[in-house]
Amino acid sequence: MTLLSYLIFSPLASVGISHLIIFLFVFASAFLISLAFFVYHFFTKKSTKSPFISLVISGLSCTIIVIVTSIKLIKLVEYRYKDFKKRNKSIEFDLFSIFDDNRNYIINEKNSNADIKKIISYEPIQFKGKAPQEYYTYFGYYDWYRMPLVYPFSMNSIDNIEYGHLANEENINSLKTDFNDTEQIFCCSIKRFTFDRTLFLGILTPQYNDSVGVQYVMMEFNNGSTQYFDSKKELLEAAAQKNFNGSKDFISVREYWNKF
Repeated sequence: MTLLSYLIFSPLASVGISHLIIFLFVFASAFLISLAFFVYHFFTKKSTKSPFISLVISGLSCTIIVIVTSIKLIKLVEYRYKDFKKRNKSIEFDLFSIFDDNRNYIINEKNSNADIKKIISYEPIQFKGKAPQEYYTYFGYYDWYRMPLVYPFSMNSIDNIEYGHLANEENINSLKTDFNDTEQIFCCSIKRFTFDRTLFLGILTPQYNDSVGVQYVMMEFNNGSTQYFDSKKELLEAAAQKNFNGSKDFISVREYWNKF
């Protein structure tokens, strides 16, 4: 049984289906009686004070029932999680691992994703065969969007996928636990980019600093050296001098995400 299904169905089983049915019946009955009482007084043009009081009382009662039931369910989920972890000591997992975006299928031999195959072929000679599998298959967690680029660099976006940054993952043992230790480059400012096996070309617009205008940057993957230019034309000319053979069409972070 998976952790998710265990957490969902075990508490429900503990509470009992009969208990849930009784709870729903009581809630529905109180609501219908209060509604009927209010409608009767409204159409007979009698005082509406009593039905409003009835609605308030039934509403508060139902709210209390929901809160108490929710607390019980939360406690049961916590208990079931600890029980599941205790009985599966050989499995290392986190409660929130259900939010992990793992795409192990993407490097399967039968997978036809051309972009993954291309960036695998871009692996530098010094790293050939050394990139961990999760570099190509782990795409983030919850509101963290992570995309492989040219090892050991990856494209990342936090919360807002319209802005990205690069991360150097060379010395990372596990992306799930050690990602905060990565070196972040062009943080929250990459709007559009293109790349080949040796060069990264980016158009930067800082997300949190309106005083900084658009910047055009070129970074070499092999040593991380960076150059800035005043225009896209100058950027492409400089890249051509370094034999850049990637696409000259810059794409957004979202467009790159959708490739996988």
